[in-house]
Amino acid sequence: MKGKIAILLAAAMLIITGLKVDGAEEGTHGVYSFDRDHDGIDDGFSGEGPFHVIIHASSSGDVPGIVRRITETGGEVQDTFTIVTAVTAVLPDMEDMKKLLDCKGVLVIERQIPPVPMMDTSVPAVKAAPSAEYSPKTAHDLGFTGKGVTIAIIDTGVDNEHPLLDGSFVAGADFTLPATPLTPRDGTFDPDDRSGHGTGVASIALGRDINGTVGTAPDAGLIDLKVVNSLNLDLNPFSNELLSALQWVSDHRDHDWGSGFNGIDVVSISLGIGPGDGAVARALDNLVGEGIPVVLAAGNSGGSYEDQTATSWPDRVIVAGGIDHKGTIDRSDDEPWPLSTTGPRTDDGDGDVYDELRPDVSAPCVSLHFALYSRTSGLQPASGMAQGSGTSFAAPHVSGTIACMLEANRNLRPNNRSNPLKTILHLTAEGMGDPSYPEISDTYNFQVGWGMLDAFSAVSEARSYSGSNHRPQIRSFTAQPERTTTGSIVTLKVTAIDPDEDPLSYELEVESGIYNGSGPTWQWTAPAEPGNYSFLVTVTDPSGSSDQQRTKVEVTEGAPNRPPLITSFDSEKSRLEIGESTRLTVVAVDQDGDELDYDYRAILGSISGSGEEVTYKAPDREGVDTVSVTVSDGKGGSDTRDLRITIVSDTGNSPPFILLLSIDPDVIDRNNTGTEIVLRCRVEDMDGLDDIENVVADLSTLGGSTGEEMKDDGISPDNVSGDGIYTLSVNLPGSLENGIYRIKVLVYDRAGASAEGSVDLKIDISPSGGVTTGTSSGGDVVRILVILAIILIFVILGSIFLVGMARRRRRKKLQIYTKHPTLSQVRYRPTAAPQQTIQAGPSSEGPKFSIVSGR
Repeated sequence: MKGKIAILLAAAMLIITGLKVDGAEEGTHGVYSFDRDHDGIDDGFSGEGPFHVIIHASSSGDVPGIVRRITETGGEVQDTFTIVTAVTAVLPDMEDMKKLLDCKGVLVIERQIPPVPMMDTSVPAVKAAPSAEYSPKTAHDLGFTGKGVTIAIIDTGVDNEHPLLDGSFVAGADFTLPATPLTPRDGTFDPDDRSGHGTGVASIALGRDINGTVGTAPDAGLIDLKVVNSLNLDLNPFSNELLSALQWVSDHRDHDWGSGFNGIDVVSISLGIGPGDGAVARALDNLVGEGIPVVLAAGNSGGSYEDQTATSWPDRVIVAGGIDHKGTIDRSDDEPWPLSTTGPRTDDGDGDVYDELRPDVSAPCVSLHFALYSRTSGLQPASGMAQGSGTSFAAPHVSGTIACMLEANRNLRPNNRSNPLKTILHLTAEGMGDPSYPEISDTYNFQVGWGMLDAFSAVSEARSYSGSNHRPQIRSFTAQPERTTTGSIVTLKVTAIDPDEDPLSYELEVESGIYNGSGPTWQWTAPAEPGNYSFLVTVTDPSGSSDQQRTKVEVTEGAPNRPPLITSFDSEKSRLEIGESTRLTVVAVDQDGDELDYDYRAILGSISGSGEEVTYKAPDREGVDTVSVTVSDGKGGSDTRDLRITIVSDTGNSPPFILLLSIDPDVIDRNNTGTEIVLRCRVEDMDGLDDIENVVADLSTLGGSTGEEMKDDGISPDNVSGDGIYTLSVNLPGSLENGIYRIKVLVYDRAGASAEGSVDLKIDISPSGGVTTGTSSGGDVVRILVILAIILIFVILGSIFLVGMARRRRRKKLQIYTKHPTLSQVRYRPTAAPQQTIQAGPSSEGPKFSIVSGR
């Protein structure tokens, strides 16, 4: 007898223990992760109104009625969307929100949340820019730098007048401001950055080559979409701005910008986006389906995906994890960044095993140097460099690499079925660590995904990639046991992978006997007649390509085997500190009295010992581990059970990290001869900003102390108290020689954990008062000429107006300056050059150092 069965690879999820959807029965309003009680309202709402909401609609035809109802109840409609069927609004109170649930077409009401922001060696380290270590095997050496490709940076805005970004601007829009003639959303508006996050992200993605400092795709065009005003969470916008930006991208995906740029080719997002079944996540998936790849930062939770709530990883986006590249180009010392959120993702039950394996790839994100924004954009152009850490800065490495890939091959755009860009990134990444799920992928690791980004290999593969299908490969097809008795049960198991990451179907052919199971594992009951029995398995991908393999079982006379049964599997402790050990105990019974074999497996930790009792040792990082045990009787009978163990640091503490560190100004020369500098440090801590004990600056290179305290108290030069931005105003000593002065900053939390960063101050004043090297004064000349031109235009227009008035009144004598003395006083007087306050050589009195303000 022959039997056949076809199943999807969804069943392979059974071998990825711990990937489960929280069980809940669907209520009146459906099942949503943010609405656990199924009352139709996001569980996160609290306090009194007004409330910023996203109303999910069942169809576009229901939207007008929902809009009318919002207005009738005194609410304010913010926007409607087609990229996802939803309406954003502000509702006065909870009662109005509950009434809105009765409106036709309302599925659920989601809470708008603030999108939270999550180079000198990093770009060469991913093999994008040339280097002594990897040239000529870099993307830029191949000639691919993102030419003609646009990257949309959805962030805090970008100060693209910075030398690293000069000439990059193609189009932009500011969604934190209303659309007006002065702030249009036709792509002509150029938003400024008020926090530094967006400028840093953009410079890593597409920074121009300035003295060897270069972005991943230095010839790509910038689409600057501002959705965040400030890193201060109290000032952050809501999901409405992010949804509006995504809708704008969809609407302009084929727009001709001129200058060789068309549409929007890549989207880079280094913000938290909310729940995986929320409106923003759905909009991102839809955008990828329209052909625009989206790169998303993994997050900085310092734990697993299931243990964080700030963001989600939609099916179709490319998730970028973080690597600590140790400040070197050589990859041999690279390690996973401990605070980068780890996978896999929670199973969404869609039957696709691969979209749970996240992150996709990883890139450098620790102590990176990138473009520094200007706190006074429009008056003082951005210049200088800042330092920071976070997966926010891993994502633009991936976005820039994709831009180079699209330059090499424009036929790689994703669609609703596949994403060749993601496939190529997986195939070409340099693996790190042991594979977490070898049954599915021999390279995926829960910390770094498919590995470290390799721009050279990715672009090389992209050049020749034709989109042709790769057939699946059977790694093994086993029968356990290979020799059994009549009536006994044999376990058949096939392990197969698909290079294209397509879902697979399986077909099993047997000569005789009865089998059941959902594959890739089956249970076969041996027939009553002894003999040798053969099995054939066929694995097929959606394109029809397949692979086959055979195995066989010998059946002899004897009593049927009964499989063992696990009655309990327990851990002495379910919560461990890093590196701590605990005892695991299994109780299993076998009705046939067979000797049992115990096989343990841990995803994160390690197992020592054998038999019914073993020792589990926690890994060197926080997370939630899944430990499984399979008990088998050697005759094909087996049973499997798993348990979860939570790993925390020895203090339950997450260390702080520096998101952004800058100094203003960072160059002292003839154009900027002031003696005061302001140091700013934006810190993050997963335990909350209240966990920060202190932030200190080491000013010893400037003649100061090693522990000057920085403040976050809202007193100038600090702007907002408690926003995590620590500042220090310093008066420089009067006799600093030309050179580079490195200033270190250390951040400590209450548990004693710390983070360190540094920025450089450049002194460049020649003995004669001229500038030997450094920032050109051309920018000042241009600004002076612009000011003079503006004044001249106003004077001319004013004169024409006055002359016209005089003629109409038939006056005989024109007395412009008498009748309009304010115009007569308009004069431009260039200020005299300030006296040098920083001497080129040492002072006879020695350096004098003072702190202007510790706040």
